[in-house]
Amino acid sequence: SVYEIALDYGFDYDSKKERAFILWVIEGAVSYGENIEETNEKIEFFIKEGGIFALSSGRSKEALLPVVDRLGKSKVGPSAVLNGGLVYDFSKDEVLAESLLLEKDKRLTQYVIESMPNVSIEIHTRDICYVPRRSAETDIHEEYEKITPVFADFSEVTDKDWLKVLYMPSSPDERDELVRIGLEICGDTSDFNDSTANIFGVSKKYVEQM
Repeated sequence: SVYEIALDYGFDYDSKKERAFILWVIEGAVSYGENIEETNEKIEFFIKEGGIFALSSGRSKEALLPVVDRLGKSKVGPSAVLNGGLVYDFSKDEVLAESLLLEKDKRLTQYVIESMPNVSIEIHTRDICYVPRRSAETDIHEEYEKITPVFADFSEVTDKDWLKVLYMPSSPDERDELVRIGLEICGDTSDFNDSTANIFGVSKKYVEQM
């Protein structure tokens, strides 16, 4: 429904103005030619009338900066990034909330490091992406996310506040094993998500993309 779409994209839907904007975005996504121009005019009208955007994404806040620049920094308010692990107000450059992973999530990472040597790993915190095990996949992903990684041993990051962990298994069998162990260790408190066929993410339960 339009209400679910509104929440998925970080919008409330209490006012007619907000509901109309969601419908315009949907209209634009399925339009072409003159219809696109008309929809863009409606979005511009929303902005001119004081509408504020809220973004929601599994990506890093750095990856969303081109979108923020296009919309205008003053027009992007509190937004959920890293699958809801971080709520960030782009207009104020301010962190509003964090949903931290638990110690059991760190135990899953420790298990992967000790028992699954072909799985590469990214650990996302508020400002830094730590990489305890690098691969071609992590290099590609970090370029895509527009982040500069910090290569570090697992022991160097255990005391950090983790918001999201990405695992990159090298085979379907490894992925299945990772899912099985993940559910066993932290399935009751964490959400697992597959952003692509070879990326397996872990974030705090019930906050994914808010």
